[in-house]
Amino acid sequence: MKRLLNIIAALALALVMVGPAWAVSTPMTTALTSPDFVDVIVRNVCYKAAVQCTMAPGDVVVWVPEATNPGVDVSKMDTADNTRIAGVIVGDTAGNSTTIASGEYARMRIFGYYAFVRTTGSPVINATLGASTTAGVAAAGNGLGQVIKTAPDSTNTNLRGVMIRTMGNWAD
Repeated sequence: MKRLLNIIAALALALVMVGPAWAVSTPMTTALTSPDFVDVIVRNVCYKAAVQCTMAPGDVVVWVPEATNPGVDVSKMDTADNTRIAGVIVGDTAGNSTTIASGEYARMRIFGYYAFVRTTGSPVINATLGASTTAGVAAAGNGLGQVIKTAPDSTNTNLRGVMIRTMGNWAD
């Protein structure tokens, strides 16, 4: 009897230490309950010209080279910045639609739809956007995203609804 109890105790101990096969974790699936987008917090830095010192929602921004805070500091885009496109400003850190002064923090969209991206010309649906010669404004090119709505409303024809994809080299 004592031997039988020792065997049962040893098996119980082994079961607790190793765990039963049914306790192995399985992949978890989740349902989407909100739109997919990725926003990050960045800091507005005035590093070239005065026109680039104040940002507003819809402005296209680039990473600042040799930044004090690499991966945080951004400035409005211009043509020379094409390869450093970071994303689109969508508001202050609370998500409010307001201007962001130099040195202040803002919310930047790096993936997902944004309806109010500032553009030049008249990009059409499916056009890809990249750098322009106007600071903070997108034009035809690669690096930012693809137009999926031509104008959010009739009064702002220089705004486009864009699927932003600045994470990785998607344009190839």
